[in-house]
Amino acid sequence: MEPLLLDFSLTKRADFASKEVILSCGAVDTPKLLQLSGVGPAAELASHGIECILDLPGVGKNFQDHYASFVIAEQKKYTADDVLVLRGDKDAYEAARKQHLLDGTGPLAAMYNVVVMGWKNDTALFDTPEFNSLPVETQKFLRQPNVPAWEYAAGFPTPGLDPTKSYLMLCAINMAPQSTGTVKLASSNPEDAPICDQNLMSHPYDRRSFIHAMKDLVKILETPAVKDQISAVILAPKSTSDDDILEHIKNFGQTSWYVSLTSVFVFLPLIEIRHPSSTVKMGKPNDPMACVDSNFRVLGLENLRVSDLSCAPFVPNCHPMSHTYNIGAHCAEKIIAHFGLDG
Repeated sequence: MEPLLLDFSLTKRADFASKEVILSCGAVDTPKLLQLSGVGPAAELASHGIECILDLPGVGKNFQDHYASFVIAEQKKYTADDVLVLRGDKDAYEAARKQHLLDGTGPLAAMYNVVVMGWKNDTALFDTPEFNSLPVETQKFLRQPNVPAWEYAAGFPTPGLDPTKSYLMLCAINMAPQSTGTVKLASSNPEDAPICDQNLMSHPYDRRSFIHAMKDLVKILETPAVKDQISAVILAPKSTSDDDILEHIKNFGQTSWYVSLTSVFVFLPLIEIRHPSSTVKMGKPNDPMACVDSNFRVLGLENLRVSDLSCAPFVPNCHPMSHTYNIGAHCAEKIIAHFGLDG
């Protein structure tokens, strides 16, 4: 399918939509499509020979994502998830699928049911210079008891390690990152992927916060209840010094992800659904980086809205899928009210 570019000129708008155009391509492709269509930072568009229809500096900026790092220990008792054995073995998978369809039991019934998750509002961060250098409104938000600094998770499968052994992976996911990056065009060719720079861990608060989190994970490994169950720690910071922890998260970290359960049933490789957001942020008219208003309308243009995670002002402090659904539902309410469609 040929990529669709939007023409926002007054003479051709009616050729494409009778009322409005609604973009919902995600935090990477929505700013890409806007920039290819002439909406974005004028200087960047000019560098690719694209005529600027609207100079909107915030398009492709403010890129945020959740970042995670982990520690791994080998367990004394073998408790590996049987689902891992199914990967690459179609006969074993087919037998497991038939068993699950028959009575709901077997390896497919156990997929990830041992993952344990918890959230922590790290009040110790509030006394750090990195926290106190944040804008007052950001500090106020992060101090709320229902805004965790971290998600901790345990029990993930560990593909790539010895399948005859069992491992404990403890993961820390930064739920309130302050680092921001960019999504820029590589060229004016719609077929070319954009250049994504998440600029992860660039903010001092994120680094300080991660130091706290990794120390928590190391403490968990050292608690008697856990220590009695493991034979060796095979991946962890060399020490709990700030430098060693930062080196560890640099070498052993990734953006956060979910595994689509559909991958189990169609026998495909694990499907990663990441958390990019905020590249076409919603904001007030006096915010120079704002791209859409509270009605999801692109600022400075008529009949164009954005309804996806790109318009979130910052990456949601949660698992973003539910937040994305909420954005869509809220945008629909605005459109229904605007056009009187509720009758």
